[in-house]
Amino acid sequence: TGHEGVGLRFDSYVNSSGYTNMLKTPVFDLSAITGAKLEFWYKNPAGGDFSVYVSTDGGTTYTSNVVATGLTGVSAWRKFTYDLDSYCGNGFDNVVVVFKGTSNYGDDDAYIYLDDVSIREISSAAEITAFSFAQDVQAAVIRSEAASVNSTVSFSTANLNGLVPTIAVSEYATISPASGVARDFSSRVTYTVTAEDGTTKDWTVIVTKETVA
Repeated sequence: TGHEGVGLRFDSYVNSSGYTNMLKTPVFDLSAITGAKLEFWYKNPAGGDFSVYVSTDGGTTYTSNVVATGLTGVSAWRKFTYDLDSYCGNGFDNVVVVFKGTSNYGDDDAYIYLDDVSIREISSAAEITAFSFAQDVQAAVIRSEAASVNSTVSFSTANLNGLVPTIAVSEYATISPASGVARDFSSRVTYTVTAEDGTTKDWTVIVTKETVA
């Protein structure tokens, strides 16, 4: 059983101590981007050494580019993330990640488990994707090109000072001030969204009360 559905398992139980096995990813061309991340889930309750490497020649050589070694003694699924920025750009068109399991001929759950392996470009998205108040009378109007949010709250809202917004942003991005923090919306308010790659975008939020005829 994998972290999600079916995963991969290196066997340290029936293989003699010191035996190794490897899994190599397909080739990735990272030459046209400036940043990437390697992500995977693993656990290794009682198995032997689990190591991860990066090859820049399609998997032929890899031992000099160590991502991690000694990933042992992990009973529950754990996410591992690694920046591949140094393997991006001109010349890095033949990148392979190598996972190496070494048997310790162990007892019990002597297996190395691996699942959900991905290599993805670092995100530059710095969008507000949703914005709401408990006092909303309609969905906020979000305009990416203008970096603006227009929200209309109920006429019965006593004071625009102290409203608490719920805000969603692009995946991997952060926002400041944070979602759920009360602010004074009696005038325009600015939020800064920071993308995973460090790109920032300032957003203006305008809140008005509904008009009652």
